[in-house]
Amino acid sequence: MRKKILTYSFYVLTLLTLLIYNFITKTEAEKYEQQYQEVLNSNSESLELFEELHAKEDSITKLSNRINELTNQDGEED
Repeated sequence: MRKKILTYSFYVLTLLTLLIYNFITKTEAEKYEQQYQEVLNSNSESLELFEELHAKEDSITKLSNRINELTNQDGEED
């Protein structure tokens, strides 16, 4: 009888330990997943800003080239 009680106690403690471990790892996984999503959102925003900046840089370069062309044409006419 005593052996059965010890065996069942061991099973219960093992099960309880596994449940606690599962809860802790699940909580940690959710925390890391949330941090990962925050990083992804941040990177997405940064990428959008970079693309916008690159587009503006291209338009500034085109305008600058056009101004230089017009300036050169005015210089040739004089």
